[in-house]
Amino acid sequence: MGNFYFRNKIEYTINENGCHICISHCLDKKGYPVIKRNKKMLKISRYLWEQKNGLIPEGICVLHKCDTPACINVDHFFLGTQLDNLKDMNEKNRRKDAIVFGEKNGNHKLTEKQVFQIIEESGTQKEIAKKYDISQTQVFRIKHRQRWKYLNKIKEEI
Repeated sequence: MGNFYFRNKIEYTINENGCHICISHCLDKKGYPVIKRNKKMLKISRYLWEQKNGLIPEGICVLHKCDTPACINVDHFFLGTQLDNLKDMNEKNRRKDAIVFGEKNGNHKLTEKQVFQIIEESGTQKEIAKKYDISQTQVFRIKHRQRWKYLNKIKEEI
């Protein structure tokens, strides 16, 4: 059993994946071990990262390569934005409510074919929006490649 020293010693066991599973501290709602620091609850992963590597920039998260929230093995951590975290979760199929793009999203109104047509379509945003029963904002976002972005790569390959 390993440990780190803090007010309350951080204790952990090591599993078969090399994860250091925290056994000494409470877990938050999502299963991450937490400590109290400066009268605030702080994830132990953030505390340990900063002890080893220095301050974490504002807006940056400590992400887990191992996908095990209770793991506090600093070698399993990497930094990224919340968007990086969502992409990582999506790529590894770890989310029940995974972000699904395009026609695979149950809320889609358009097909990929229609999106390509909108990109090529001439006319005002208002006319195009009416034709496809979408908002003018959506037309703008599609034409400026802010929505359905993954299609840009497909279009290049065609």
